[in-house]
Amino acid sequence: MVSTSEVFCLLLVAILWGGTNPFLKKGTEGIEGVQKDNKLLQFLAEVKFLFLNIKYLIPFLLNQSGSLVFYFTLASTAYTALQKFGNTPTFQKDNDPKHTSKLCKSYLERKQSAGIMSVMEWPPQSPNLIPIELLWEELDRDVRKKCPTSVNHLWAILQEAWSNIQYQDNV
Repeated sequence: MVSTSEVFCLLLVAILWGGTNPFLKKGTEGIEGVQKDNKLLQFLAEVKFLFLNIKYLIPFLLNQSGSLVFYFTLASTAYTALQKFGNTPTFQKDNDPKHTSKLCKSYLERKQSAGIMSVMEWPPQSPNLIPIELLWEELDRDVRKKCPTSVNHLWAILQEAWSNIQYQDNV
């Protein structure tokens, strides 16, 4: 059985990973202006640019803290919470690069090589793993059809679209 704290930790990971992405992108603005003669100097100049840029550094550190929370949550989660395929539990993971820290990769590789679990690779941003993406897409379609003219109009469109969503139990 998955505990409330494990669910909370995984929600925190989702917030840390998903919530920092727009800020990471914004923090990289201006990096194209960094120009050096050779590849090593270019790389070092870009690293310096990013890590001396507070608009990038804070979201980066928050994003990476999500990886730590994810690692420690996996390490403490009972394997019964994982789906069983065959003789060993299978961990189904989204292979999105921001979710593949060295720490998590090494943990999963150790468990896989010990025969404790197997890892099922999925393509990045797979809607099969992120069903909420299908919902966001549906809401986005409804909003684009109606072209909101103000924040209040947008809110009304979203509320109407939300109330019109059909639930299907596919279990």
